[in-house]
Amino acid sequence: MQEEKRKKFFVMNPARVESALRSQEFLFRCDPYSAKIFSYPRDYKISNTKEYIEGKILSMSLWSIIAIDHLEINENSKILDMCCAPGMKLVYAGLLMQASAPAGKQIYGTITGIDISRSRLSITKSLIQKYKVPNVRLLLGDSASFTSTPVYPVSKEEVKSEIHPCRCKMEAEGVRGSAFYTSTSLRRIGHKHKEAKYDRIIVDPECSQTSTVKYAEGQTPKPKNYAQEQLEILSHGINMLAVDGILIYSTCTFEEEENEGVIQMALKNNPHITRIPIEKQTLYKYGVSTKNIKTEETVKLPFSDSLFIAKLKYGKQITN
Repeated sequence: MQEEKRKKFFVMNPARVESALRSQEFLFRCDPYSAKIFSYPRDYKISNTKEYIEGKILSMSLWSIIAIDHLEINENSKILDMCCAPGMKLVYAGLLMQASAPAGKQIYGTITGIDISRSRLSITKSLIQKYKVPNVRLLLGDSASFTSTPVYPVSKEEVKSEIHPCRCKMEAEGVRGSAFYTSTSLRRIGHKHKEAKYDRIIVDPECSQTSTVKYAEGQTPKPKNYAQEQLEILSHGINMLAVDGILIYSTCTFEEEENEGVIQMALKNNPHITRIPIEKQTLYKYGVSTKNIKTEETVKLPFSDSLFIAKLKYGKQITN
């Protein structure tokens, strides 16, 4: 399939209620895919549009939008994005958190993003500032070994009371160096440190990228044992997941050992973790599969990069 026939996608900024537009109201050509998702030609430079510059839309792969939608984020969520850079999933998750809070109310959820690449974290920081995502901290370090627990925002009432919030720069957090970036509200108003775990985790580790347009065009990553690294990061993520918490695992590869193979091994090693079925729901709501199986049709990448997505939960699933 030629590049010009492939579609790319964007999602409306959920925190910008006033930005709710119909496709005919955009200043560029796009087609509605769902109530909040639109497609546009892959060769179109959406970053030059008024809607993108003003932060009304987020350009993301369709499956990345789906993955974050399955996290069930609310205004109190303590979110961890492992391997977070370049940052669009983190930004979208943060905007969903913000949009979940009643208008004018303080948001008590937070997002922690960690990545091993300083240059890619710089891109994430720029996106966070562009979209004004609240209550974020970025950490530079190894996703497979860091130990930093969530931070909790404090209210202005707590600041006025006898409670003295922490305003540290979050140095020595069990990762290399200090926090790469911390939202102004967490630094100036303050925050609290608790021995707790995250209730929403995103695990999108490095992979062989065989279901990406770059790979189809001949840009292949260095060969290595991706599945082993993925299992290490996923296992660490499971260790940091709170009871009843939700974890989304995703990869942009067709390779079964990096997808089902990693999930099945993680489930075997962690009997307290349950896999939540999402295939039928995703097919019905979005019209695409979460299995990312290589076929004559899917290898054409009609919707550009495609992802494998699995949803895990701490605790046994209760069925009626």
